[in-house]
Amino acid sequence: MLGDRSETALAQVHAEINLCRVCHELFPKLKKPDSMDRGGPSGIAVIGEAPGNTEVGTKQSFSGAAGKRLMEWLDLCGIASPRSEVYFTSAVKCHSSNKSHLKQMADTCQFFLQRQLSTISPAVVISVGELAYHHIRADDVGYPERLNTVYQTSEVSLLTKFNYHYWHVVWPHPSPLNRQLNDPLVKVDLAACCEKVKALLNHLKTRTKEH
Repeated sequence: MLGDRSETALAQVHAEINLCRVCHELFPKLKKPDSMDRGGPSGIAVIGEAPGNTEVGTKQSFSGAAGKRLMEWLDLCGIASPRSEVYFTSAVKCHSSNKSHLKQMADTCQFFLQRQLSTISPAVVISVGELAYHHIRADDVGYPERLNTVYQTSEVSLLTKFNYHYWHVVWPHPSPLNRQLNDPLVKVDLAACCEKVKALLNHLKTRTKEH
């Protein structure tokens, strides 16, 4: 649970995200809902690439086909009610049909992502896909080397851009268009990674109860 001050700060960030139109001047055909249901601020955060057409329509993060698969992965991690137990956001805050725009847009949105995570300080941050990974990682290790792994940022970096240390879980993008998910080895590694995340979450819950 967030304190009153943190809840106010997070609401302010969300309001600024809703109003931002910086990238619309560069890429006129962008879409963004006037507000977004991002789940509950908690000890777990999932960072995606960008909202899709479905998310723009429903005004809910990860509500499309990729989100359905993501919920299945979270269930394997022992998270029974992801919408209330997980905070969902993305590296890019607007929808663009042109993927070549996303990197530049993510760089522009980085300021928002930094404030979101710094405010809620989730103990576990799950990045899905390469774009999100590069905006969450704490060192220079490449995405292919880190895919389907879990690491503690304090073990690889003295500081992070979010001003605190966290467990970083690196998952592939859950989109049905991601051919990577057809690879049997990736499926095995992903299942093993989900088991590690489940054990980590249980450990963190136990430690919290002890304190």
